[in-house]
Amino acid sequence: MNVKPVILIGGEHLPHAEVQEDTIIHAIVAYEGEAPEVVTVQRVFDGTESFQFPTGINRGVTRTRLVYSYSMARWKELLASCVRPSTPEGLRQIMIPILLFMQAAYPGYFQNIEYDQGYPQSSYAEVIALESAQPADTQKN
Repeated sequence: MNVKPVILIGGEHLPHAEVQEDTIIHAIVAYEGEAPEVVTVQRVFDGTESFQFPTGINRGVTRTRLVYSYSMARWKELLASCVRPSTPEGLRQIMIPILLFMQAAYPGYFQNIEYDQGYPQSSYAEVIALESAQPADTQKN
C-alpha cells in the first residue's frame, strides 16, 4: 500500500472504571495522494443495532476524509468486525491502529478484541490523539 493515512482521534477520555457505552469518540481518517484501493463508501453494519459507516475510499482520489463518530459500544462492535484477516486491507490499515489506540486509552474495555497480528505494522495508519483523547499517563502537563 503506497499511501498511509493519518487518523485524528478525539473525544472525552475516561478511565476504564468510568467508561460509559454512550461516550462518543470521533476519528477522522485523511489520505493525501492516490487512494490505495476501491471499497464501497457506505456500508450498513448489522450488529446489535444497524448503522451505516464509511468503509473505504475510491482509487485515484487526491484527498479523502472518512469521519467516524460513534459511541463506545458501537466502536467495540465495529472494531471487532473490521480487524480480522478477512477484512479488506484498506480497512485493516486504519481499524487496527484505532483498536490499539482504544486498548491503550480505555484499558479493559477493548482488550478482548483479537485482530490480524499478521498485518504489517509498517502499513498501519499514523494515529494522532487530540489532547482530550490521550490516555491520562501520556498527557502533557
